[in-house]
Amino acid sequence: MLKSLTFIYFFLLTLSYSLFADTGTLYRIAKAEHEVAYVGVRLKTTSTAHGALTVKELVLHQSAAHSYKKVLDVVGERKFDIPEHRHEEQRPKDKKERRNISRRNRSRKENPNGDSRRNRSRRFEGWRAGRSQFSIKEIALIVKNYHLEVQPSDEKIADYETELLIITPKLPNRPIKYISFARENGVILQVKDMDAAGTLRGMFAYTWISFESETVKRKWETYEKEIKPGPPRSQSISLDEAEAKLKRELVQPEYLPVGFQLQDIQRIKGKKATFYLIYTDGLLGFSLFETATSPTRTRWRGEPRRGWRRIQLSGVPLYKHERGPTHAFGWTVENIDFLLLSEMPPDEMLKVITSIIDMRK
Repeated sequence: MLKSLTFIYFFLLTLSYSLFADTGTLYRIAKAEHEVAYVGVRLKTTSTAHGALTVKELVLHQSAAHSYKKVLDVVGERKFDIPEHRHEEQRPKDKKERRNISRRNRSRKENPNGDSRRNRSRRFEGWRAGRSQFSIKEIALIVKNYHLEVQPSDEKIADYETELLIITPKLPNRPIKYISFARENGVILQVKDMDAAGTLRGMFAYTWISFESETVKRKWETYEKEIKPGPPRSQSISLDEAEAKLKRELVQPEYLPVGFQLQDIQRIKGKKATFYLIYTDGLLGFSLFETATSPTRTRWRGEPRRGWRRIQLSGVPLYKHERGPTHAFGWTVENIDFLLLSEMPPDEMLKVITSIIDMRK
């Protein structure tokens, strides 16, 4: 009963933003994610720091809170061409260090991804918890910042008839999302994520899926003993809790791109007190990491590490790195190491950073 009331609440909330948006379909898709159990195999393609990676995944889904996935096979990789200057390290005076750097540079030219078969198997071994496609906050922001359009579809995916939900931005430089869902129950069968230029950034599509209760039950019984995802590396924390642990205010940017809101605050488990703030407009987002440090232990001093380059912003050294479609910026102000990650345009990210630097001066 409580679950149904919750969905009714956010359905009415999103409906209030736009009477003409097809919020009912988005609501139905999100509701199916919470209430429909299934088991399936899908192909998933993601953009990485070195190219595109396609894997075959087994998905066991009981609810949004109990969903797990495991990579069965690496289907294919497409590597980016990495410019030579991104591999080369600066030449030090010490002969031993020069030999070490020369050895590393040769290794990178032979294997630019630095991804051995052994490392790859470690990266994909075991079960991982699945992430919900849409939270209540994300749905409200999507309806506020994006257009929703439902189209009929003749395409069958995994032998199920589908409909298509297209999410397009109301503002420039925002992503586009295509969601094909089962006409029968609203479960997502295929997603295509495009950037503002229409370039495919990631997708998944089920090749086989079953909603039959006995099939789902058998699969759970087969795998439940081995589904032991490791403890999460971070956990949600309130602003008051974070500031109590830090004994200072958590730094928040004064500038946010139009439509963005703070969605969550996470604390990373470890010796250092590291927190990150997640901001989003519903589809596009950025993460701001903050770590207490000291002048001698900061990450952002001296010569840039491999793949990074140093620039100046408002008199502060700023380190920049590109990881596929994701841009990363690192800097230090007042003994706090900051790291900003996003697929936003870099000029928007620099506005966020400038607002933090100017505020801390």
